[in-house]
Amino acid sequence: MEQPAAWYRGEAWTSEHSLASYLQSLSPQKSFELTGGEQISVVKFHVLTAGDFVIDFRNSALIGEYKHLLFDQFDSLVTVRQGGIWRDDVSDYFLRNGQNIYLRHGHYTLITYQQSQFNIAPPTPFVIDKHHYIEQVRVGNTITLVGLGILIALFFYYLVLSLARSNLVDLMYALFILGNLIFNATSLLAASHLLGSRWFGGASWPILFSNIAYIVFVLALLKVSNQRNPILWKVGCLIISLFSLFIVLSFWLPHYQNEFNRFSVGIFLAFGILVGIRRSLQGNVIARLYLLANLGFVVLGAIAISQEEIQGFQTIYMSHIGLLAVACEVLLLSFVIAYQMVLLEADKTRALKQAQEMLTIAQTDPLTRLPNRYAMEKHLLTVGRECSFIYIDLDGLKSCNDRYGHDMGDRLLIEFSKKLTLNLPHSSRLYRISGDEFGIIFSSNLTEEVEAAIESVEADLKRQFTAKVGVSFGRAQFAEHAHYQKVIQAADENMYSNKKRKQSATEL
Repeated sequence: MEQPAAWYRGEAWTSEHSLASYLQSLSPQKSFELTGGEQISVVKFHVLTAGDFVIDFRNSALIGEYKHLLFDQFDSLVTVRQGGIWRDDVSDYFLRNGQNIYLRHGHYTLITYQQSQFNIAPPTPFVIDKHHYIEQVRVGNTITLVGLGILIALFFYYLVLSLARSNLVDLMYALFILGNLIFNATSLLAASHLLGSRWFGGASWPILFSNIAYIVFVLALLKVSNQRNPILWKVGCLIISLFSLFIVLSFWLPHYQNEFNRFSVGIFLAFGILVGIRRSLQGNVIARLYLLANLGFVVLGAIAISQEEIQGFQTIYMSHIGLLAVACEVLLLSFVIAYQMVLLEADKTRALKQAQEMLTIAQTDPLTRLPNRYAMEKHLLTVGRECSFIYIDLDGLKSCNDRYGHDMGDRLLIEFSKKLTLNLPHSSRLYRISGDEFGIIFSSNLTEEVEAAIESVEADLKRQFTAKVGVSFGRAQFAEHAHYQKVIQAADENMYSNKKRKQSATEL
């Protein structure tokens, strides 16, 4: 059935009018006006075989309210059907404005009165065989449910991610997704059919704000700053100011809200591509991936904002194309953001490894490879009262340096460190404090083993180097002192007492 629609302005039909006189009273329009208001369409068609049919709209499902008046070939009113997002009437079909009707063979005239705040595309009435209609709506409804499911999942994912990471990119992306989620849920009737929402503004306000979020998202994702890219930064700020102006104007020009949206989408698509190209030329890897991810979005998004209807498809709307564009965008950009997260994590891991290496160097004596005084001070902060400390002075190092040279002195320090490390109990820790001074932290119940290890190493050094080489040490317990510094001081004093006794014994 060919069903060309003619558009008119005029008063609503009443029973006082005949069909012919009513049609003559209407003022023809050249085309449907997307800025909303009251509009009337007239569709004439012929039914060849009686059966079950459906009255619905092509191009768009978002209608504030509508009333179908169906007249037969005798100009008699056959039925009146009403609906729309502003009304509580229940549609016969999920996510559709479809109305079931039985029609006999003959000619019919369908007059549809509709009123909306604005329109995304011309909601053009048509009549179709019920069987074919049910087959066709499955594709569009699948796009709607799958697309909205993707947006819901990714919105919550990036919202949680933004809270966990305190990240502006994640937050702006979550807000961009939320705006498109509300818009598509409203324009494709999911909000009204599933949640009972009658908010027509859901098809305008969320997009006005999400467009701003997208500009901020692009600037943050591609690291555009006033210092690095002053022109792009200023253009981005100018666009944000323009979009903010659209929000303000929308209060006074509600019928133009969708026009503001269409214009804004075109701007942010162009700006995103411009920034992506510029940052790609500057060597930004994320910008190159961003451009690849946006190819589908740009193509489908441009179609969605530039076209009003899809030729040959009665139950696939431009809103479905727009939803596909956004779904492709958020899915592909999710990979880009995930890759950015991998890069950031790799940078953090690399930085952490470097910091750990630097910390190890800072806490290691370069000659003996023992932990140094800084490492010992950190360990002393955590030592319990069940531990003890031994202060060691390596005797004869100066004379060894003076007589055999500093290479021999270094060798003496290295051999002492290796031998004592190997002989000490496993839980003990040897430190080089400075010069010929060393410290050992160990459990007090290992005192005999530690002292025996020191004496054994001393004997080995005397045999390997000279009899003048020796080890003087003093011990102190942490349980006997209030602060670890007192423990070191006491061990140091005991070490010097031990050194003097050894010197006195040698002189005798």
